[in-house]
Amino acid sequence: MTRLLWLAFPALLLCQDRFAARPAFGPEIFNTDPAHLDAAHYSVILDNEHVRVLRFRLGPHEKSMIVDVPAHLLVAVTDQNIRLLYPHGKPQERQRKAGDSVWMERDAHGVENVSDKPVEWVLVETRNGKRG
Repeated sequence: MTRLLWLAFPALLLCQDRFAARPAFGPEIFNTDPAHLDAAHYSVILDNEHVRVLRFRLGPHEKSMIVDVPAHLLVAVTDQNIRLLYPHGKPQERQRKAGDSVWMERDAHGVENVSDKPVEWVLVETRNGKRG
């Protein structure tokens, strides 16, 4: 009988986490919103049932973190000389003039400002019942 207990005891220790109460994690731990993850650089300007508008600001020679950015219209507020940083790829240099606009598909990337001046742009996400 004691031999059986010695064999059963390690199995009970291995399984104890299945019976323990699990902490309730809120949905905010799964939030992939750039304004939530990188609030130092992204800010929400407008959020309604039609569009969501974000402003992105980056100081001289500053880097943002890599975030998943949904498809959006990008409007450059300032002239830009930036480097896009990808999690699994080579960085890409991009230049834009103030007032340029372009449609960008969903992508995960960070941004590095390679100039001596701050850069800023506005991102407009359309609402079609779901994000991205």
